[in-house]
Amino acid sequence: MSTFTPTERTQVKRLPKRGAYDRETVFKILDEAFVCHVGFVVDGQPYVIPTNFGRAGETLYLHGSAASRMLRTLSEGIPVCVTVTLVDGLVLARSAFHHSANYRSVVILGTARLVSEPAEKMAALRLFTEHIMKGRWEQIRQPNEQELKGTTVLALPIEEVSAKVRTGGPVDDEADYELPIWAGVLCIPVFLGGAWLIALTLPDRFLAWMGAYAAAAFAYSLLLKRIAIVDVLVLAMLYTVRLIAGAAAIAVPPSAWLLAFSTFFFLSLALVKRYEEIHASRRDTGPGAIRGYVQSDLEGVGISGIASGYLSVLVMALYTNAREITVLYARPEWLWGFCPLLLFWISRLWLHAHRGEMHEDPILFAAKDWSTYLVLLGLGGFMYLAI
Repeated sequence: MSTFTPTERTQVKRLPKRGAYDRETVFKILDEAFVCHVGFVVDGQPYVIPTNFGRAGETLYLHGSAASRMLRTLSEGIPVCVTVTLVDGLVLARSAFHHSANYRSVVILGTARLVSEPAEKMAALRLFTEHIMKGRWEQIRQPNEQELKGTTVLALPIEEVSAKVRTGGPVDDEADYELPIWAGVLCIPVFLGGAWLIALTLPDRFLAWMGAYAAAAFAYSLLLKRIAIVDVLVLAMLYTVRLIAGAAAIAVPPSAWLLAFSTFFFLSLALVKRYEEIHASRRDTGPGAIRGYVQSDLEGVGISGIASGYLSVLVMALYTNAREITVLYARPEWLWGFCPLLLFWISRLWLHAHRGEMHEDPILFAAKDWSTYLVLLGLGGFMYLAI
């Protein structure tokens, strides 16, 4: 199974739309983090201890000194709770109440077992080392017999588990959007600084486009996100600028066909996000305004979004028949297979939105939907046939 079955203890109850139970999300968070917090109770006193960990398949390994009270206690088979959290950004809102953080977290419940078999113990120690820096195990002196005796390793099955993820910007009360206060997301400085250091090694055109992207994103967070239609156009433009910047990074001029397709395609995704926000407001809070939109805009936003998505498919259809394009492929007629696949995917996305079943960012929703991977497989197949 690709999804863990939530239990009464792991079912996310507060903001359940942020909950995730698929193995891919859970394992990705665990593999990216370096520190977990281990919670347990001894004689009625709760303790929470930070420590390193490693994952192999569906087992989480903990290790430490043989004298560790935590490891000695857990090896006796008492219940344990392990949590892992990654902080991706600080969410600064216009009110104190709505300040938050973008994060990805995992909670694992269960009972750990003592690893006594020498081969598994050595494999776990290698796992810890490789988790810190891949390839390090082969470069260093490995544990000797005395060090192995002085180290305790525990194995916790990853069975009763859930993840919780927050993404996106601040969500303020409607009246607060008029306050002259900056709001947005501050990326964690180490990642932001590292990204810019890497960017400095790339062509100047890439830096120029990244500067334009940063300015547009800042303007969007400060003002443009509250102006109806302008907000979704800016979002579509930001996605398209990413493609242009990527082309600049590898010194390849972007195709006009790609830019036209991405503009209509991402505009449709931006509109489906606004559509769901208006739909949710109508369902949960009654009459009211949603940023620059009112609830009577729901039908118009839906029509615009579907039309924009279909226009992106029209661009693809014209692309497949353009004279300058057909000479690039051995069998260009196979590219027509892209069109029905894209029509299916876009229509399905909007069908879920119309039913009120899209409770998260459409990109995240699509990443979790089986149809996305089926369509990607089909697109790859048609491309293979075309070339």
